[in-house]
Amino acid sequence: MRHRGFTLTEMLIVIAIVMVLGVALLLSAPGQKASLQVTSATQEIATTLREAQSRTMSGDENGQTTNGFWGVEMANTTATAPYFGLFFATSTANITSSISLVGGRYALPSSIAYTTSTLPSGGTIFVYYSAGGVSPGTPIGAYGICGGFTCPATTTISIGLYESRTMPLVSTTISIAPTGEVGY
Repeated sequence: MRHRGFTLTEMLIVIAIVMVLGVALLLSAPGQKASLQVTSATQEIATTLREAQSRTMSGDENGQTTNGFWGVEMANTTATAPYFGLFFATSTANITSSISLVGGRYALPSSIAYTTSTLPSGGTIFVYYSAGGVSPGTPIGAYGICGGFTCPATTTISIGLYESRTMPLVSTTISIAPTGEVGY
């Protein structure tokens, strides 16, 4: 009677293959998490930009009786976590003091940051959507932007995000066309 089984060599080969696969999975897990965090933050900012445009175009004035507009503040602060927030304002003059964030600031996850080539460290930009008359010559729903860019804007702008703890670098870019269209 002959017993069939595995040789020691076969067992060692199987164990080595399982170990290599396990190590590969463990090494890819942080990259997957980083990719998900960058994608999630990008989608949240893009959704907030689209909400600002939609509210402006629909005439939603946040309960205000004065003519106003909606926008998104994005800040690459050094004292706190970088953030973004939906705002309502009644004037583009001195926009930094005339806005009212709706729902507060939304901090980016601790490992996610704005790329400094698109939003410098310590910098803040305000993307707002025209309600007609906010910026002369800007069509309703098109964006205007203040803080490092011209108002009204005439070119597509890009805001980059990246995950700072992984290699290779995981990043994405949000683009805002002069028509107000948001892509990523």
